[in-house]
Amino acid sequence: MALLLAAGCADRKEPMLAQLAELERQNVADSLMTNDSLAKALVAYFDDHGTRNERLRAHYILGRTYADLGEAPAALDAYLDAAACADTTAADCDWGKLSRIYGQMADVYYNQNLLEDYIKFCDYSIDCAWKANDTLQALNTSALKIVGYDILLQFDAVISAFDSIYPKLKQYGGEEWASRYAVLPVRAMLNNGDLRSSGICIKTYEEKSGYFDASHEIALGMEDFYYLKGLYLLQLHQADSAKYYFRKELDAQLGFENQSMAARGLSLAYMQLHQPDSAAKYGIYSYEMNDSAYAEKSTKEVELIAAQHNYSRNRLLAEQKSHEARQTKIMLMLVVSLAAVVTLLFVLSFWAYRKRQQQRHLQYRHDMAKLERAQVELMQLRTEENLALSSIIQQKDVELEEWKRSVAEHQAKSSQADSSQLEGKLQNASIVLHLKDLVQQNPTRQASNSEMKELWNLMNELVPSFYDELKSLRLVEYHVCLLLRAHFGPAEICKLTGLRDDYLPHLRKRLLQKVYGVEGTAKDFDARIMAIV
Repeated sequence: MALLLAAGCADRKEPMLAQLAELERQNVADSLMTNDSLAKALVAYFDDHGTRNERLRAHYILGRTYADLGEAPAALDAYLDAAACADTTAADCDWGKLSRIYGQMADVYYNQNLLEDYIKFCDYSIDCAWKANDTLQALNTSALKIVGYDILLQFDAVISAFDSIYPKLKQYGGEEWASRYAVLPVRAMLNNGDLRSSGICIKTYEEKSGYFDASHEIALGMEDFYYLKGLYLLQLHQADSAKYYFRKELDAQLGFENQSMAARGLSLAYMQLHQPDSAAKYGIYSYEMNDSAYAEKSTKEVELIAAQHNYSRNRLLAEQKSHEARQTKIMLMLVVSLAAVVTLLFVLSFWAYRKRQQQRHLQYRHDMAKLERAQVELMQLRTEENLALSSIIQQKDVELEEWKRSVAEHQAKSSQADSSQLEGKLQNASIVLHLKDLVQQNPTRQASNSEMKELWNLMNELVPSFYDELKSLRLVEYHVCLLLRAHFGPAEICKLTGLRDDYLPHLRKRLLQKVYGVEGTAKDFDARIMAIV
């Protein structure tokens, strides 16, 4: 019973792994993942039947699905469950996947404005990436961690981290890739009054990042760079140029926070230009946009708190359902156990039946041996010229004929039943059907060694005497005989073995002489092969 259950689980595992791999491909392609039912089903299956790494993969995909559905608390729980599946002491620990899990957790904390947690989980991700020898992932996350320092106004940490990571970014990722991060320390440098370094970073970003077109316009959605460029120009006392870049960010309409920053920049520029009315106008506008940004942020925080409350309530309901499911599982296990006992009794009964059949077969073979000995004795009696033995000989003749007739009837019945079942099993065996399909392919592919080995094993099981009768043959000759006995025609045999069509008939005639010591046609050999049972 245990073997049957294990086989059933193995049959189901391949499609489940295929579904998991497909969701992982969607994740890598950054597709929107919303099928939480499938993700939950995969988690449930691999929690029961998967390895640690398979469980880790399934929980990670569930976390990614929750994240795309906007369910941050559930996503964090799934990521934590995924990380808990990893065996960090094992040689096959998937450090690369673990690095991405911690990176996704860091993203969730960033979106919740929990920046200390964001930085902490960035560090976890970086550590795992180095252990996975994924240098680019480690460097990329190290660079993104600087954003957290910048928002927290930890400007010394920003500059220190950037100085440490930038040469490695250039070394491993190339100048263009590294240049895309050159903008990260600009605000910190400007805060420290380091115009030279901030100017170098801005120039590098503009000229080498690949984000700017021939007209020096940045890619859509990245216009917040213009605010930094404006601040830099303000410190150079180039207020008119700064005003140009602040307006460009304002016109981009990126959101309330960016609108507030752009308006603040314009207010500072007009103050530097000694235009107090315009400075006041944009100062008020900046204040209004800041209020709107605060209100928007507060709304999101309320939504997050509500989501956390709903998630906690749903978890409680889920735990109740889980308790009910455990009770149901216990009942199911009792039913399965009872079924196992019934199955075991059936197997034992069948085994006893098989044993009786084997005993009858052994008795039959024993009777055949006695029949052969009796025939020899009868021949010896007939050679002796003793009239006194004539009556004994006649009596032996009668007994022997009855015995032979009885044995022959048993053989005929047994042979007829076995032959019918044997041919059906041969023709419907999975490897035979597979080879039949192989013949129909275009272009045709020869049977592989493993496929022929599987056919060989099938013949050993169904026709044990097959190999004994033909064991003197070479490998290719034996393969031809296997295919003949499995009801493959000459043309099919040539396709599966690679033999020439004109060579196969000669080979079969030669094998007739080699195995049976008689002359004849190729079809005569086929008939003898088909007669082996």
